[in-house]
Amino acid sequence: MIRILKPYIWELIEDSRLLKILISLVIPKIEDGNNFVVSIQEYTLEEIELVENDALELQNYIKDYFNIVADIVAKVAKYPHIDDYRHAVRDLYENVYRQMRHTVIDICGHCFALHDLITKNLDNIKTPRAVDSHCTSLYV
Repeated sequence: MIRILKPYIWELIEDSRLLKILISLVIPKIEDGNNFVVSIQEYTLEEIELVENDALELQNYIKDYFNIVADIVAKVAKYPHIDDYRHAVRDLYENVYRQMRHTVIDICGHCFALHDLITKNLDNIKTPRAVDSHCTSLYV
């Protein structure tokens, strides 16, 4: 499971960082009046941050998992007659699988919500303010 998920986790982290940069670059300065579109962009950035944080948390969890497994397996090798260490390894595998499964489900939920948010507000996110028809040129 880890071998399958790792490339997707990296890709998700990179994509979320790119999305944050792209949306941040099109946020206009805050002016008096209608800032509804800016609030949509800021909310979108918050959702992207949730996805990125969950992916980073899963990545760190995988790193910690290998350290814990190494410690327990070393104890199994040192004390082969103690069955509790063998049970600890099996329990660890089950807990890691369960934790990773729940985290992946959470990430999927955030990604679905983010996709829905971006799809419904794509025009507002890409071009936050309509160009005034009165002021098409400064020199008119």
